[in-house]
This record gives sequence, structure tokens and C-alpha cells, in this order.
Amino acid sequence: MRAREYLRVSRDASGEGRSPSEQHAENAAAVADQGWDLHPEPYREDRAVSASRYARGKARPAFEQLRADLAAGTFDADVLVLWEASRGGRRVGEWADLVDALEAARVLVYVTSEDAAHDPAKPGGRRALLSAAVDSEHESGKTSVRIRRTVRARAEAGGVHGKNLWGYVRRYGRSSSGHPVLEAVEPDPATAPIVRDVFERVAAGDASWAVARDLNHAGVPTRRPARTAGRAQIGWTQRMVVQLVRTEAYAGVRVHRDPETGEVRRTPAVWPALVDRATWDRAQDVLAARGAAGRRDADWAATHLLTGILRCVCGAPMRTGRQNSGGGARYVTYACPATPGGQPGPHTSMREVHADALVVEAVLNTLADPAFLARVGSEQGETDTRREELRSEIAAAETYLAEAKAASAAALDLSILLEARDAVAPRLEAARRELELLAGVSPEVAALAGREDLDDVWESMDVAAQRRVLRAVVRPVVLPAVPGRRGLAAARDRLELVWR
Repeated sequence: MRAREYLRVSRDASGEGRSPSEQHAENAAAVADQGWDLHPEPYREDRAVSASRYARGKARPAFEQLRADLAAGTFDADVLVLWEASRGGRRVGEWADLVDALEAARVLVYVTSEDAAHDPAKPGGRRALLSAAVDSEHESGKTSVRIRRTVRARAEAGGVHGKNLWGYVRRYGRSSSGHPVLEAVEPDPATAPIVRDVFERVAAGDASWAVARDLNHAGVPTRRPARTAGRAQIGWTQRMVVQLVRTEAYAGVRVHRDPETGEVRRTPAVWPALVDRATWDRAQDVLAARGAAGRRDADWAATHLLTGILRCVCGAPMRTGRQNSGGGARYVTYACPATPGGQPGPHTSMREVHADALVVEAVLNTLADPAFLARVGSEQGETDTRREELRSEIAAAETYLAEAKAASAAALDLSILLEARDAVAPRLEAARRELELLAGVSPEVAALAGREDLDDVWESMDVAAQRRVLRAVVRPVVLPAVPGRRGLAAARDRLELVWR
């Protein structure tokens, strides 16, 4: 008799994990006691992947290989060895399919923790195996309910859940049994000041792309390690900055969405806030005013110049597709994603080569126009000057209020502070609102405007950089086609350019 193992990370009743190596050691000893030979190549899952029906989209490659080998007759053993029955699966349907495959291949099942062998071809053995699957699925269901209840209770108490939030560090101690126990969540001395600075800059009106640029220039690592070398070279992006500023946890709030009802609940968090609520709210207002939350920042991965930038007359961002031109030839188009029977209204498409040529031609002509350069320079200078004026005004008002607060406390007279607030609050709020609306001019656009070698510089830029320039300058819209008219000239008449 020859035995072959399936090993998967397990947790026993004590909560201790049983690694595949530990399972293998116990399995090997049991197989030797039975007098069987052990196959040198077990099916092994080294990642902790749940076999429960509550697991979300995580594959078990070794389990799939086991099933494929049983079906193909290449299992190469007489006995499947499991450390416990639930190692095979916690889904009754999946386990029943495996039992059928084992029966067809005439393979026995030996469960080490029970010291019992089961023959799927016999009623008693089949019943024992299927009963184990029912019991495992039942336990999984109870565990899932218990976990959801624990997560909900922890959220209502403002407790932590999941990975550590960038800007904080977690301090752990040890329980009486030696297990790590979370004692506190504290601001990280290295990254907490960066988080505060990002919020303050966005709340003060700085553009999120400018914040990302400065973080990259300063060599600040991104909140999460990059998964690829190419992504690591990109560093911070506008979207990353927006995601950080949108995170309410930095204001000391625990946000939890109930998976059953979909209700979002907010409770005071156990960790300290890195930014005060007023700053967080002002930052949200700035993002909302610019529509930054809805902007795509996947330009670094784009391969087509106008995907998502070109708009259908219905307002939807257009995406690429392919159409036949006869004789088996195909060409790329930008097309509205609306399908027949979907979004009502007219929907358009245009050849990629025509749209790209026309938009680039119009944008480069505009950038080369001396009038545009003068306007950009004037607007940029005026914007920077006005922003500095507003920042000085806001700083002076906040200083005045701080001094009034101190004087009020010293004199034990609240009216001092109230009178100071009445005097400066309207001007302070007006200055903050105006500052929120000033985003400045993209430096990439300013660097291109008026250059004599503009065409050569444009050709040397990658698609991501070109797309950023286009987004900052123009909003192209494709109008409906005119029956009987085709080609570049017809496309020119259909392209409406809305300059920003």
C-alpha cells in the first residue's frame, strides 16, 4: 500500500496553528505504523487558505491538483492521508465531489487525528466521510457568525481591525499564555507628521498631484509596499494622496460597514486622531470641490491616449474597442460603453487614429500660442500670490484667536474669546473657502507652453505624461456621426473641445 498526503495549514481547538510540516511529521509516523510506503511528493498548501464556503476567492492549487490527478489516474497512491477530515474541505458539495473521485479511483482515506481509514466505495466509509464534511461546514458557519459578531462588537467599541494604518504603530504585550496582545495604537514618530502635513496642505488648497510630487521628491515610501518594480518607480500618485485624505480613521473615527445590513457605523476610535475634525472636514470639502475623488489616476498603466478622457455626447467616458473594416481587417475605436437597451440617449464612437490626431493637434497648437503662455504665466503668478495672501490672512486670524483663547482663560472671562470669534470668524471662513478653490496650474503644462521644440518634446513623453497634460488642458467630446460622412474631415466636425 502506498499513501500520499494532502497538507494544509490548520488550527486546532486550542487556537494553535498546525503547519504543514507538523502535519507531515504526524502523518509520516502514522503511515509507518500502518506499514505503508509514503509518497515522496505530498500535495501541500503553504499559504493559510481557508477551505470554508465563507472564504473569498482564494484558490487552493494543491487541492485542485489532487482532484485533477484523481480524475486522470495519476494520483500514484492507494491511500489519501489527511491530518484531519476538515483538511480536505469544509464545503459539503466540494467534499462530496472529492469522495466521488476517490471512489472512482479506488483510493482509501486515512485520517491521522482519528487513526481511522475509510473506504469511499463502502456505505459506512462514505457516510463517515460525508458526515465529517457536514460537521465541518456547520462549524464553519458557527465560526463565521462568531467572527462577524466579534468584529461588530469591536467596531462599536472603536477597536482596531485588519492591517496597521499608515501613520501609526501598534504596541504589543504578552498574555499569560504567551500570545501577543495589542496594548496600544500610537502615532508613528516617522510617518505621523507626514500624514498631518498632507492633510494640512490639501485643506489649505494645495493640489493632490503636487503633494504626491513632493512626497516622491522627498523619498517618502508609499503607504503600502509596491507589488512590482515598475509600480515602485512611480511612487506616490494623486490617487494615493486622495485615498489617504479620504480615510476617516485619521480623524480618530472607527468606520464599520455591517456585512448583513450594509449600514455604515461610525464610533470614536481607541487610537488618537492625527488630525482634528475641522482639518479633516476642510480637506474633504477641497476634494469635493475639485471632483478629485472621481478622477482616474491609472494613467501610468494606460496604453491608449484618450481612454477615459474622451467623452461621448451622453457624458460617459469612452473606452477602446475594435471594429471590422471589411476584408478581415480590424481597427481600434473609442466607443461609448453604453449598450443597446442600457443608458438612454445618443452614443458615439470614433476611430482611435482620428481622435488622437485631432486632439493632439489642437492641444499642441494651443500650447504653442504665445497668448496661452502669457495667460498661464499670469494665472499661475496671480494664483500663487493670492494663495500666499490668503494663507497669511488665515494664519493671522488663527494666531489672534489663540491669543484671545489664552487671554480668556487667564482672565476667566469667556466673553473675550466669544468677541474675538465674532470679529474674525466670517473673514476666516471666507478666506478658507477661497483658498480651497485655488489649485494652481499643472507644472507639466507650464513647462510645455511656448516651446519651439514642442512637437519633439511631446513625442518623447510617455503616454502617462501625455494623458496628464491632456486632462489638465482639454475635455474632448465626440458628437453623433453624420450619415454619409466618413474620414478625418468628418471626425474633425464631430469633435468638440472644451478648454479648461
